Amino acid sequence: MGDQPEAISLLVNHFQAHEKKEDVSKNKYGTLRGITGSGKSFVMSHVISRLDRPALILCPTKTLAAQLTRELRSFLPHNAVELFVSYYNYYTPESFIESTNTYIAKKSSINAEIDSLRHRATRSLFTREDVVVVASVSCIYGLGLPAQYLESASWLQVGDETDPQRLSKTLDRMLYQRPENNWELQRGNYLVNFQNNSVALWPPYEVAPLEIFFDSAPSSPTRIKRILKNASPNPSAPSSSESDALLQELASDPNPDARALEELPNYHVYPARHFVTPQERVEEACDAIEDELKEHLKVLAREGESLEIMNRLQTRVKNDVLSLRESGSCSGVENYSRHLAGRAAGVPPDTLLDYFTAGKDKKDWLLVVDESHVTLPQLKAMWGGDRARKQKLVKHGYRLPSAFDNRPLHADEFWDRIDQAMFVSATPGPDELARSKSFAVDMFIRPTNIVDPSIDVRPSGSQLKDLEREIRERAVKGEKTLVMALTKRDAEDMSAHLIKNDIKADYIHSDLTTPERSDALKALQNDTVDCLVGVNLMREGLDLPQVSLVAILGADCEGFLRGETALMQMIGRAARNVNGKAILYANRVTKSMRRTLDETERRRAKQLKWNEDTGAVPVSTRGSEIKSIFDLFREEDEKVMDAAGMAWAKERADAREKGGKKFRNKLVEAGQVQGVREKKVDGEDGFSPTLQDLVKNLPDLPGVYIWREDKGGEPLYVGKAKKLKRRCGDYLTGKDARPRINLMMKNRVRWLDFYVTPTEHDALSLEAKLVNQYQPPYNIKLKDDVSYPFIACSAGASSDALPRIYSSPRKFDPQLRADVRYFGPFQTSRAIERVLEQLEEQFGLRQLSFQVKFGENKDASRREYMERFEEAVRALPGLIEADAPNGQGGTAADLLFDSDTNESRDLVAVAAVAGEGGEAVGQVLQLRKGVLRNAFSYTVEAGRAARGEEGDGDFAEAMGAILEAHYGSVEDMPAEVLLMQGVDKGVAAEVRKTIKAKTGERCVLRVPRKSGPFAATDKKAMEFAVANAEAAANQAALGGAREEDREKRLAQAKSLQNFLQLPNLPERIECYDVSHSQGEEKVASRVVFVNGVPRRDLYRQFKLDWVGNDDYRALREVIGRRFKRAEEGGGWERPDLVCIDGGKGQLSAAARGLEDAGWGAFRGGGEGGDESVPLCSLAKREEDVFTYLGGGGRGGSEVDCFVPSLVASGDTPGVLLLRALRDESHRFALAKHRAARKKRMLKE
Repeated sequence: MGDQPEAISLLVNHFQAHEKKEDVSKNKYGTLRGITGSGKSFVMSHVISRLDRPALILCPTKTLAAQLTRELRSFLPHNAVELFVSYYNYYTPESFIESTNTYIAKKSSINAEIDSLRHRATRSLFTREDVVVVASVSCIYGLGLPAQYLESASWLQVGDETDPQRLSKTLDRMLYQRPENNWELQRGNYLVNFQNNSVALWPPYEVAPLEIFFDSAPSSPTRIKRILKNASPNPSAPSSSESDALLQELASDPNPDARALEELPNYHVYPARHFVTPQERVEEACDAIEDELKEHLKVLAREGESLEIMNRLQTRVKNDVLSLRESGSCSGVENYSRHLAGRAAGVPPDTLLDYFTAGKDKKDWLLVVDESHVTLPQLKAMWGGDRARKQKLVKHGYRLPSAFDNRPLHADEFWDRIDQAMFVSATPGPDELARSKSFAVDMFIRPTNIVDPSIDVRPSGSQLKDLEREIRERAVKGEKTLVMALTKRDAEDMSAHLIKNDIKADYIHSDLTTPERSDALKALQNDTVDCLVGVNLMREGLDLPQVSLVAILGADCEGFLRGETALMQMIGRAARNVNGKAILYANRVTKSMRRTLDETERRRAKQLKWNEDTGAVPVSTRGSEIKSIFDLFREEDEKVMDAAGMAWAKERADAREKGGKKFRNKLVEAGQVQGVREKKVDGEDGFSPTLQDLVKNLPDLPGVYIWREDKGGEPLYVGKAKKLKRRCGDYLTGKDARPRINLMMKNRVRWLDFYVTPTEHDALSLEAKLVNQYQPPYNIKLKDDVSYPFIACSAGASSDALPRIYSSPRKFDPQLRADVRYFGPFQTSRAIERVLEQLEEQFGLRQLSFQVKFGENKDASRREYMERFEEAVRALPGLIEADAPNGQGGTAADLLFDSDTNESRDLVAVAAVAGEGGEAVGQVLQLRKGVLRNAFSYTVEAGRAARGEEGDGDFAEAMGAILEAHYGSVEDMPAEVLLMQGVDKGVAAEVRKTIKAKTGERCVLRVPRKSGPFAATDKKAMEFAVANAEAAANQAALGGAREEDREKRLAQAKSLQNFLQLPNLPERIECYDVSHSQGEEKVASRVVFVNGVPRRDLYRQFKLDWVGNDDYRALREVIGRRFKRAEEGGGWERPDLVCIDGGKGQLSAAARGLEDAGWGAFRGGGEGGDESVPLCSLAKREEDVFTYLGGGGRGGSEVDCFVPSLVASGDTPGVLLLRALRDESHRFALAKHRAARKKRMLKE
């Protein structure tokens, strides 16, 4: 046992004395200082057990937390040992980089398995007293309100009076969800089985679902009859007698213990999420957010902040509040947590620590800080790092100051919540020793009696050969080696060098994912590799008894990675093997090395004396398999989840692969589910056909698109596309999943401009420059030409450092980095990797740099490296150009936008318009300082080329006409005009004269040069101009068809105005319809035509809560609600005509609805007030058109005194428009009705 019993006794007595106040001199903190392998986890578990109180154990990483959880479950088999770590697969926090003016949006992905473990931890804290929670430092972040979480929980008891419908509403309030498909029940979901009269529920903290059965006798209220835990995993399948058949099946199972069902008398259901906010609280929070916005805008105005910052903040917050009110959530909702929780400014959030004391009769609890020399600095740094990041976001108008209160606990706030704490480390730091007031219990003797590894200090000159020899010697014995490098690149290079020399090796560092790191460690354990090369992350907590050698490279590089604590921890990795040894490669002995050597010798002397006095024989430990957090979760599920649950998992997988598709096909055949084609045209998420026409006519070429509020308006959003037509079409069909962009498309966009570029990379560069120029409000990230990755070639940072070629995330200010030469930008980092790989294949710079750092003949390697580096820099442009056809190179875009020749240049090109008109479209593109400042289009006679006449077949006449028209009207003149082809000399002279008169400078008119240093630039620029001229010509050809269509729609509107005697041209027409099935799934809908075109973004569905088949009541309610909102300033435009799908009765009901809302129905014959709305209806059978002749303005006569009808004689343009309205309204209502019916059938 070593000195474990004594350590347990000392620590328990210390904490009990403080608890009983027997000795007030004793501090409430204590430190366990135990060497690697001394059994600190064993001591920790026994101290917790003997103190008999809940405990929170903090670990520095997820992996260590998972390993410690596994160990403690073996030491404390009867306790609830739970794991609580961050549930993100990856997480990029929201931030703003001031040096590059770059906003980075939050990106994250939540792992459902880890979230389940977190729920188990909090559930155990509410239900048990013997809880041990192993957590990472993420536990000091906000975790909802424990009181609200408890208040939202529901107690279910057999015999309680309730039914599936009421339970469903309760579960909805607790944020449980009903899956779209009955076979897809997952954690946090529930299903209602009306045939079995049961509800299947899968709480997130359970490994399998439970099922609640109800007894519904005709003469008595419905009650809960039975609660089964780990219930049959297919609750949607009907059975004859609840779960009796399942129980019989389990009784006959050959291994009934593996499938035992537990019938419960009661069950406590906790919410599906930790953050539970009632709707009324959300409304209060929205009001508070708006108030804070108003006050903060006043502060910004007083401080003289720019309008850009104020407008950005106002737009972002208003969008967030709108989303909160509509859906209860928004992007970055955590930044409003103070308002949602109702906390005052500066009050710390509730965290996992508050859950320890949230229940009744809670005892004091114990904090254990594992690897405290790492964990405590993390606790200190969390608050400061979070605040520094958010200060920039608040300063630049991306967040309100209340975002500061979405934060981790400050160190002082954390310690205020701690009663007693035990620090555990092999090398405790000054902070824990100071808090413990020097009460530290030492453990120098291992239960295995192994002494600390011996240490050799060897020169680094011959380290490669020496290291190879040492690794091979141990590999023969079946022992392993860890090599500690200083950088990730060194680790990768050393691993490659060892593999090249026939040594089985691999590397491990923080760029690898958690499963990848776990796999690398497993490979060392199962003899796949003999050596693992890593960096700092291999210090703490690794149980690898196979390792007998730790080799530390650059041990004399004094600093954090080679300080005393780091050296002691790294050497400790060999302390579980009887042949443990450490080699420090260094050319001098630093102070940290000296202290490490002295401390190790002191420990070895004590351990050797103990073994001699007791006759103990050192024995290597067996160790445990390295497991990641995901391994731990799967292991736990397999152990606890019963066979029924396992069978269900298989059944769900089969349903996804086979049954899901088959089931959907059956429903489609039966008419119960809309087919995909019908769903696409239901219009709810569509947009104006005007935009659809623009997109339909786009070329499928690379380019840049600009969404605008109207033609010629300010840009709302600028983007690039590999194929313009496909990319812009995705916006219209809703495939672009970004909520802010979708909101922009629905509410503001009415026009689209575009530029065609020769390559995708040209589009990338042009997008960056246009975004920087316009700064559109919906471009989240204000990109410029330095916001993309580049290849950088730099001189060494010092005389000893080597110059290098590397990937740079952006182009830095040349004044700050004058020694760096950039190539790019590149569209993706992968493109850079491809070029750098080719560079390494040809010149081998990385291998040479490795030899300079670790080889024996460093001077010769350095000289060779410098020679090859110069060759590589000269070859780099060619490699990039060769890669440019893939759209990834940087040189091509430099020619178009960054060349000095494009400082002040106009590009002029012409293309013929298809058709018989003999027209051409010419474009003049203004390039100023490498930025496309403006574009001008002109339609002229094409000349002989377009008419197919005999002649030279050029556009000389058209070019001349364009030059005269353009330079005679604009003021912004260039220094050079690049022409697609030559023009008449007289025209050219006149243009030069005009430009010189306006600028006083001589202007050059030229065609693209075919040779010389500027030939490539001219060619690239003219390709850009011609591509846009051809695209404009195609648009012009299609524009004629659009003009004919517009005239047709205008004729329909005028015909309808005359037919119904309307006071105004009916530009906006709304049509209403009601659809239902015997009073069920009642759906009322509205479609809108603007200028004769369906505006599907304005279509609406109205929810009707009452049941019945009264269409008149439904129409009256819907019309009343619509115009009531308009009366209250809801922002709805007033229609020029309201059409009803129906006859006289429906029209009468609509008129009453108008009256209810305080409006009037317009009188036929031209009478009516300014506050009246024209009404008409179109019957389906006789195609009769009824129009309202009674009423008046507000407060007019009785609304049902109209009656005369107009018969729709003939297919006049106006009647055709009404029919199109009526049919579209009916189709939309029917589609929504079918969707509601499908939803009900799936529920049943």
